Amino acid sequence: MNQPNENGASSDVEHGGQVVSDTDHVPPRIDSSRHGMQSAIERSVLKGDDVGDVKAVHVNMERSGAEQIEAQRVTLDHSGVRSLTTESAELINSSALRLNADKAAFDKSSVFLANARETRIEHSKV
Repeated sequence: MNQPNENGASSDVEHGGQVVSDTDHVPPRIDSSRHGMQSAIERSVLKGDDVGDVKAVHVNMERSGAEQIEAQRVTLDHSGVRSLTTESAELINSSALRLNADKAAFDKSSVFLANARETRIEHSKV
């Protein structure tokens, strides 16, 4: 169950009492009031959902919205966020009010205020 990956490290994590691998979908845990979100253990995959704060290693959002995202890597597809802090961001047909990233790529997207060391912009407004 706890198989080492190519680097010799285990890629399995415990989530809700079950061991899941890094290829398994780990659903975000949203509180009953739907106003906030607890930290995800490995990643959050959101489709057609609006949430408060998202904290994860890797976030994929499709047709979703969030108040704030903090993650190492973020991909937004037809989504929106008020505040995004990440090492690497890719926005496709999406929007962000504030973005802080080391690397950012925008395709048919709009960002009001962006702070990034490396930026690729295609058919977008920043």
